[in-house]
Amino acid sequence: MKAKPLILLATVSLLLGLEAHAQSRHRKFEVGGQFVGLNAHSAGFPDSLGLTNDIDDLVLGGGLRAGYRITENIAVEAEVNVFQRPPTDDPATLGRWSQGLFGLKVGRKLSSNIGVFGKFRPGFARFDGITSAELLPDGSVTVRLIKDNTFFAFDIGGGVELYPSPRTIVRLDAGDVIIRYTGRPGDGFDPISNLVQRTHYGHNFQFSVGFAVRF
Repeated sequence: MKAKPLILLATVSLLLGLEAHAQSRHRKFEVGGQFVGLNAHSAGFPDSLGLTNDIDDLVLGGGLRAGYRITENIAVEAEVNVFQRPPTDDPATLGRWSQGLFGLKVGRKLSSNIGVFGKFRPGFARFDGITSAELLPDGSVTVRLIKDNTFFAFDIGGGVELYPSPRTIVRLDAGDVIIRYTGRPGDGFDPISNLVQRTHYGHNFQFSVGFAVRF
């Protein structure tokens, strides 16, 4: 007789667990936000005067992410972030950094509470309000504002997901955002140090901590 309540309790717990698992499998959409840090670093090519357009800026920001789970292990997702600008003494360089990434996330659960994933996301990196310099034939330098400075970017990396509940996700990301720089001003946005620029690719470490909800 004493075993009946235990059997009943075990049966109810099993059914509740199966229901929660089934609900989790049917929740294919997730929406959330993240705090992001980007270490933009790239060594440029020297110009005819021996000057370079080196980049070494650490910026912080945040953004939003939305995803759709195609299968248990594969999802598509889109992420948009906006960053603070590095400090500069030039008031003409006011603006912001922004970023959009769209691609695949492939992963697997290690247990009911933790999973790992890899990400492969092309997109863009935008630098607004940046100045550039042009060397005139008479030897003088003129400074102009580049209003549209958008570059191709590709994010590759991975991370860990924690599942506090069937509907919530805590996500830790790290990766290399490869940016195709074209005519990018140099460290500190000093236009005089970049009279001549050449296109080059920069590897930029990016990390983020985010939270999302499934529905």
